[in-house]
Amino acid sequence: MDRSVDPCVDFYQYSCGGWEKKNPIPPDQTSWSVYGKLHQDNLSYLRGILEQAATASDRDPVTQKIGDFYASCMNEALVEKLGAKPMQPELAAIGELRNKTQLAPLIAQLQLQGVDVLFGFGPTQDPDDSDSMIVGIEQGGLGLPDRDYYLKDDAKSKETRERYLQHVQKMFELMGDTPDVAKNNAATVTRMETSLAKASLTLVERRDPYKQKHKMTVPDLY
Repeated sequence: MDRSVDPCVDFYQYSCGGWEKKNPIPPDQTSWSVYGKLHQDNLSYLRGILEQAATASDRDPVTQKIGDFYASCMNEALVEKLGAKPMQPELAAIGELRNKTQLAPLIAQLQLQGVDVLFGFGPTQDPDDSDSMIVGIEQGGLGLPDRDYYLKDDAKSKETRERYLQHVQKMFELMGDTPDVAKNNAATVTRMETSLAKASLTLVERRDPYKQKHKMTVPDLY
């Protein structure tokens, strides 16, 4: 509490000001609160468990699986050495696409691997029956947070799109493309995502459950 403040003038500052003075917003955070600190403390606690599981000499099977999985993900030297090599089969399959007919099987394969290509896919509650779970397909395929980032014409949106284009180009360069090839590929990606954005519901439309409910059988889906 900050008892130097009159609670009748600023009750929030009176009740929380002391905590705010002792807990400034960390430079790597956009906001800070008791819950934010609790979340970070919990992450640190979990990290300690994982690091201990990765280095302990006497481990049961479950601890070994947890520790080995964490250690493999944190092996930065091996990650840097391999680069994009683990992704080469998927990248090669994408590079071999020649027509739209070949696209569907590839999307299906990537979806089975957990890659949400063009759309999201997974179990969801039946909107008409709270006791049932059904398969749900969700719009997706956008790298930016929302469709409006692609379609708004204000200066800030234009700047965001330009920086996003640079980011995508850099990703292609990190995978081994030359700057010119990476630039062309980045333009293709943003063009595809813009087309998807135009076909996406707005945030306002997505608040209407009836605009999101299009139940159908599997044959009807095809």
